[in-house]
Amino acid sequence: MDEATRPPERASLDVLCRRAERLIDSVRTVGEQVDQMFSRPNRLVAEANETARSLLELRD
Repeated sequence: MDEATRPPERASLDVLCRRAERLIDSVRTVGEQVDQMFSRPNRLVAEANETARSLLELRD
């Protein structure tokens, strides 16, 4: 049997669970990074608007 047709070696349930936990953690981390990418522009716009309001108040 060559490597392409040989069935994969069996992994223990503990090993599979650890791999699944690592995968879940990785997906969670990527999700948090995506959330930050989308929320950061909104925060920057809000900060710019607040700064503009403050400058207008100082001018008046």
